[in-house]
Amino acid sequence: MPKVAVVTDASAGLPPEMLHKYDIKVVPVDVIIDGVVREDISPHEIVQSLEEGLHVTTSRPAPDRFLKVFEDLHAGGYDGVAVGTLSAGLSGTFESARMAAKDCTLPVEVVDSQSIGLGLGLSVFDAASVAAQGAPIEVVARVLSLRAREASVYFYLDTLEYLRKGGRIGAASALIGTALAVKPILQLTDGLIAPCEKVRTESRAVERIVELALARVKNDSCARFGIQHLGAPGRAQKCADFLKIVYPKAEIVISEVDAVVGVHAGPGLVAIIVSDNPQPISGVW
Repeated sequence: MPKVAVVTDASAGLPPEMLHKYDIKVVPVDVIIDGVVREDISPHEIVQSLEEGLHVTTSRPAPDRFLKVFEDLHAGGYDGVAVGTLSAGLSGTFESARMAAKDCTLPVEVVDSQSIGLGLGLSVFDAASVAAQGAPIEVVARVLSLRAREASVYFYLDTLEYLRKGGRIGAASALIGTALAVKPILQLTDGLIAPCEKVRTESRAVERIVELALARVKNDSCARFGIQHLGAPGRAQKCADFLKIVYPKAEIVISEVDAVVGVHAGPGLVAIIVSDNPQPISGVW
């Protein structure tokens, strides 16, 4: 059987136990605080830095960083690598991985997930589960791509300011003038951040993203949700509690976003990702 490794970037947000289950490799994305590059920084430190008004930005991984991971996997006996990155519309990470793939002697398939956070992470996990069953690289990459594009991502932010500063606000910029009067709910559309709805209160915003997520469930028997937050565990748990009322047996993965996502979302973020549990995966292998 072919031995295919699965690689992603730090934005994927998978908990350590899920990464370890299939030995998924993660390439870090640099966070820069007041001009100092921080490769390993916690979400808590991001919250502190943002609240203190420090200048915080991110930088995509250099192609050499991906190439080092690919070559190490080659040396470890792998026959190919499937890579899933956060949306190319939000970061140059996909391009860095693609450039590295061209310089690697090992076959590498790079997938632009057109997603972020657990929208990417759960798709990577599904692809890794197929790789563990001996699927060839083309199938692993196809699963990753299909699962990512099937996922729906809804999120609420306390402020749009961090998105604006980071240049990731996209079509949601139309909401800036009314952001004080309403609470915007955002979504990912074709890999870009877009406005979804406007509500009046934070509590209603949390309820509404749950309702939107529930409406996207395709298969009641295998509903699966990802919930992410930054410095808002109470909001994340509230979402989980609401979801459990409707789907008491649903798989729910809760994680705090990686620092690279937190920089652009800001404290208070809560997001829900809908991605039906694909077991068994059919029609792809």
